[in-house]
Amino acid sequence: MGERTIEVIGSCTFEDLTNHRKAVICINSFKKVGWIGSATTGCKDSINGIIFDCSKPLSGDKESIKKNHSKDMEFVTDLSSLKDVKKQICQIEGSWLK
Repeated sequence: MGERTIEVIGSCTFEDLTNHRKAVICINSFKKVGWIGSATTGCKDSINGIIFDCSKPLSGDKESIKKNHSKDMEFVTDLSSLKDVKKQICQIEGSWLK
């Protein structure tokens, strides 16, 4: 009974060390905007991302693990800010509820 509330934020990064590819998925595009009046955009259950070839070979070294897989993880908030995209393979879009 009652309202189902699950809020997920952040991003996930998957690395294919053999083929030097990455997938980055951003979760939760919901944003409140406006200064005086407030409006909302996006959706709380949406995901979007890309799969791409990396411009540098992936090594799986300590720096990569710290950046992508530890408590000090750096979340990707904007896919256009990714600097290691050599060639985009495909877009990822959808909902984790559907």
